[in-house]
Amino acid sequence: MTTSNGLSNNTVRHIYQDSKGFIWFSTLNGLNRYDGNTFRTFLPDSIGELPSLADGRVKSVCEDNHGFLWISTSIDRFSCYDLKRDCFVDYTGCEAFKEQYAYITLLSDAVWLWGRGKGCRRVCYKNDRFYSDVFCLENGTLDTNTVSFIEQDSLGRVWIGTQEGLYVWQNRVLKKMVSSHSFVRIHCFSEYVCFITAKGEIWCIGKDEQRATKKAELPNVCSGYDLPGNAAIGNQWLIFTGDASFVFLPATGELSRAPASWNIPGAEIITDNCGNYCAYNKTGHLYYIQAKTGEVMSFRLMPEEKVQLIDKERYHVVRDSRGILWISTYGNGFYTYDLHTGHLSHFKADDTRSSVLLSDELLYMMEDRSGSIWIGADHTGVSHLKMVDKISDLFYPEPQGEDKSLYKNNVRTLPSLSDGDIYMATRNGKVYLYDSTFSQKKYEKE
Repeated sequence: MTTSNGLSNNTVRHIYQDSKGFIWFSTLNGLNRYDGNTFRTFLPDSIGELPSLADGRVKSVCEDNHGFLWISTSIDRFSCYDLKRDCFVDYTGCEAFKEQYAYITLLSDAVWLWGRGKGCRRVCYKNDRFYSDVFCLENGTLDTNTVSFIEQDSLGRVWIGTQEGLYVWQNRVLKKMVSSHSFVRIHCFSEYVCFITAKGEIWCIGKDEQRATKKAELPNVCSGYDLPGNAAIGNQWLIFTGDASFVFLPATGELSRAPASWNIPGAEIITDNCGNYCAYNKTGHLYYIQAKTGEVMSFRLMPEEKVQLIDKERYHVVRDSRGILWISTYGNGFYTYDLHTGHLSHFKADDTRSSVLLSDELLYMMEDRSGSIWIGADHTGVSHLKMVDKISDLFYPEPQGEDKSLYKNNVRTLPSLSDGDIYMATRNGKVYLYDSTFSQKKYEKE
């Protein structure tokens, strides 16, 4: 599907299915909603006084527990769309919806918006109204407006990492836990919460502890850029630095070099829809790491010459309901890997086997609730792949032969009985009764 079918732009960066079943496409020129037949396009309001789409260059869409869509845009502003009332709304409750925030954290009781210039905002929806609280340098609640992460732990505490310290929000009170340090990474285990500073210091706090303490220090870390990714494998924290990989054990505070299978220097991390990790490090390889077991599968997806031509590696991975991994690349089409058989298949735009793709520069993949796969591409729109497990069978109640009668096998009605049996009546006056699979004929009469 392209602009000729109703898309507002042919570069599709994100795809999302909402709770009502609509498919939303984030493009470089508007947000598109697809109902299975037609598109509806949302564009910014030219006047800009009322809530609307903040910018036409849409990055992503997600939905909260109250049925509101949160739409991020390229100008670091969020828009909020009410699926029930079918309109954009002021999510701040105080007409401050033009404030700039780059990131979002959706929790069960609130939505947190944050970034590296405006602090953060906590948004709540109660009694059909929005309420919000702002935490920033200007009102004295934070010592800086640069926020690196916001995440909730197993106790419901919300941790806010900033350039000038670590904060916790609990029982509607914001408390500073650690001063001065610049916190850049976090992971919440069931019994511990672990943090990393821009200098590579690892801090921890246990479930029953009141203060965080420094436990270890990563070598050769000078800033957050030296900490491209991390992953939790069971009760171990796998941390990738620019030149090595390490394993940290929160229970003991022990830091050690990662085993060979996890040693992926400079690895950036994305997760699939099942919470498993995908690591890549500018080599054209993608390492798929099972979150529960730590098992690693390596796929060579991009030839070295293509990796050198693009500005950065871009992958997206979906594990579908059939046990198949779908892996999109930017520059080399997509792959499928059958987890049951170990079979890897590669599909490209110039593949003569099918017309699945118009471009090899792919940006996003999603499986919808019917099991179909949607693929967003750069400049060539969306591909929609419908999975067919079995081709339909043709069934003839009367044998095919020399008789070419106009009314032969012309089925007029197919009523089903409560026990599953099916009647079939043809135009030439014959009535048949079959079981539910058409494998047994129980009755025939003219």
